[in-house]
Amino acid sequence: MSFEDGFTARFDCSRLAPERRRHMKVVYPSGEVEIDFVTREFRNTTPFALNPDFAETPAATDPLGASVEGFLQAVRGLAPRPVVTADEAIRALDLGLAIEQALEDAA
Repeated sequence: MSFEDGFTARFDCSRLAPERRRHMKVVYPSGEVEIDFVTREFRNTTPFALNPDFAETPAATDPLGASVEGFLQAVRGLAPRPVVTADEAIRALDLGLAIEQALEDAA
């Protein structure tokens, strides 16, 4: 998938894979960030500082709960905005639906 800003995302999936794998790799000109969501480990070869203990944060251990808490904090005026705005959520949903449609069209 190509985006207007030149960013390209590639999605690979298989229901026939012999093992459960949830992996993301982000490639920057300065290096790569690889995240294994199953083992909650990551490798960072970029100069960007990443939190090595992210797997222990509420956002990692309970993403839905952290999102709801972020929303409540924004409603109470304790945060400048929710973790994800309605517009961002709609764009993410549209992207997911477009990917699903592309998979159906390719079949």
